[in-house]
Amino acid sequence: MKERECVQVPGSVFYPQVGGLLRQGCSVRIKVRGNSMNPFLVDGRDEVVLRPFQEASGGVQAGEVVLARLSNGRYVLHRVVRVHGMQLDLMGDGNVAATERVPVPEVCGVAESVVRKGRLFACSGWLWQSYTFVWRMFRPFRRGLLAIWRRL
Repeated sequence: MKERECVQVPGSVFYPQVGGLLRQGCSVRIKVRGNSMNPFLVDGRDEVVLRPFQEASGGVQAGEVVLARLSNGRYVLHRVVRVHGMQLDLMGDGNVAATERVPVPEVCGVAESVVRKGRLFACSGWLWQSYTFVWRMFRPFRRGLLAIWRRL
């Protein structure tokens, strides 16, 4: 069996292509880049399977991880922390305070599952939902918890 080759593509080229595939109705599996979703999604190790976002199917809820385009054109894979009608507040799990506000139409995809250390976790499954719940409750203590996690 031939080994898969990896090619690095700048995000400014890659994410618009991913967004286009999602708008066409395709699911996309991407490798996580960056540290904003630590400790749940680790840079270069974990992968996320995104399904197309369909506003008509009920939108998104707080706690879901989405791929969205910010007003400056950058794409982020962050968790929804609040829903304000047609606006979403997003925050990376590895962030302690910074949020981004995004209009709902700028959401390209929603995380359906996560591949972590080779194991597949459904984002709707009890284990992932439990992690999400606990991490959201510990938000006031995130700075200390992240400091400990980074030293491990």
